[in-house]
Amino acid sequence: MRGVELGNLWKGADFLEVSAYIMRVGKTGEAYRGYLGEADVTSLGQGHKYPLGGGLAIVCVEDAVVQGETLNRAVYDSDGNFQTVLAGDLAAVRYEGGCFKGVCKEDIASIENALKPVGRIAYGKVCLKSSSTLPKWEGE
Repeated sequence: MRGVELGNLWKGADFLEVSAYIMRVGKTGEAYRGYLGEADVTSLGQGHKYPLGGGLAIVCVEDAVVQGETLNRAVYDSDGNFQTVLAGDLAAVRYEGGCFKGVCKEDIASIENALKPVGRIAYGKVCLKSSSTLPKWEGE
């Protein structure tokens, strides 16, 4: 795994990548299955980092739910307690001390255990849907 210190990005680099678990939403409002892919560190650095614990973090657009982005995943803590809902495209990475590091296959179970696909929010209740029903992202 390679880490990139945000404050020390080489000025001549156009594109630095780390492995991320990516959870996308489509233009018509559907959430897709997560998949391992590469994420641009400069883009990640501009996003809001939501800590999941164990060195994992979700990079997302801050206030995406309020801005009307498509609901993507509900966040649960290790005890199964609901924390918040995230919207828009999400990327799970390792983030420690201002440094992004790639995730690996072994991290996926922890990520999926903490993040559940949202079907909708109705009457103040978050309604989830099964990950197995989510379509596969075409660009994967």
